Amino acid sequence: ALALVPPVGHLLGRLFEASSPSKYMLKGGVNLRFFFGSPRYSEDMDLDVVGGSVATLRKNGFKILEDKSFARTMQAFGVSAIEVNDPAKAKQTEPTQRFRVQLVTSAGIALPTKVEFSRRRPKNAYVAATHNIPGERARPYGRLGFPCPHYDGTSASLQKARALPGRETPQCRDVFDLYILLLGGHATPGLIAPKLSVKERSAARAVIDALERDAY
Repeated sequence: ALALVPPVGHLLGRLFEASSPSKYMLKGGVNLRFFFGSPRYSEDMDLDVVGGSVATLRKNGFKILEDKSFARTMQAFGVSAIEVNDPAKAKQTEPTQRFRVQLVTSAGIALPTKVEFSRRRPKNAYVAATHNIPGERARPYGRLGFPCPHYDGTSASLQKARALPGRETPQCRDVFDLYILLLGGHATPGLIAPKLSVKERSAARAVIDALERDAY
């Protein structure tokens, strides 16, 4: 997973140089790592899109991933090659745009990852904020911190609580992420319980109770 972090940060920075950062909202595990102190390395990066066309994002995304200077930058982090999925086969629709790549390490190990953009309008209201990615997160990968729109702690907590029962197979990472947000004062019952329905609270609690303790 260590090798997946530099491409995420560099791709995000290049994307924000190619188009307005205000068109995107960072979410999921990368949001938690960049802004909420999570030690977990997420294999994928997820963003919501609030502006711009499918065609423009498609063009910018593949242009960045296929750029030779991007590949050269990644070599400094042990990534010897970037294998991008066939653009003709990639999911590039209005609701979802997905960029799949394999990062091949200098040892010849292929690490699959993806960047997914969603235009699905959330059923629930979430709060976004724009902050600089902290220098301590960006500097190890040869970047300065840069402004990045992302969901705030309470919104991230609500998204995780609602994702728990929504997955076909419960993911222990969701419980871990909620724990990290709880430690940061974002997932306290007083903050998120009033914003979840009784059904949502019961469903999330049932999933947590059903998980094996040693699984998380």
